[in-house]
Amino acid sequence: MRIEELKSVNESLNLSVEELDKACAFAEATLRERDELVFAQCEKIRLLEEQSEPFYKVHSEFDSDIVLETQDNSEKDLILKLKTQIFITSSTFETKNLKLVKEMVDKVKCFDEEKKVFETKISKLEKVLAQRVKDFDNVKTKLSRRTDKFETCFTNLEKQNALMKLQLASQNYTLLQKENNNLRTSYNELKYEFDKKEHQVSKRIEKYKTYCEELEKENDDLRSTKDCLIQ
Repeated sequence: MRIEELKSVNESLNLSVEELDKACAFAEATLRERDELVFAQCEKIRLLEEQSEPFYKVHSEFDSDIVLETQDNSEKDLILKLKTQIFITSSTFETKNLKLVKEMVDKVKCFDEEKKVFETKISKLEKVLAQRVKDFDNVKTKLSRRTDKFETCFTNLEKQNALMKLQLASQNYTLLQKENNNLRTSYNELKYEFDKKEHQVSKRIEKYKTYCEELEKENDDLRSTKDCLIQ
């Protein structure tokens, strides 16, 4: 029964490892999304630059000698207004462009920093979990060997007990009863030792279960943090 319980806990640990692998794959997908976001921001900047080019050209034309030689005051006023409007529009495009660049740089920088923290936590969890799985397998192997040893011992004691019962019919009852009592005492001592070891193993199993729950909780917290970052 204990072996089956150990196998169940070991399977849970393996599932935790699979969850961490999925988290790493999700982080890689998030990186690809970030690259796509950067590309989209660059496209926005390029479009803004393309949209601002005509205003620069018109502004240059108004600065030509032909505009300066215009004699009509009303036309000059109109040209000055247009030049002012073009200048303001160009400045607005440049401001938006710089703002987009700054936002993009800040987002990339923030994402990279949080990504490093996230990857470090995942790496530590993977190492700790791998070591715990290794330790757990060692404990399971030792327990299996010890259980086999006690089962063999119990089988031999049962055979000896059966043999003693057969000898009771032909030998002195008192002597055989004493030997039987000694045998029972040895049996009880071995059973006590076995129960003691089994109790210790049960405590270890509870400890490993608690640790696995803590790992799963921390993994859930990391996924929640990652979801917040993506949003």
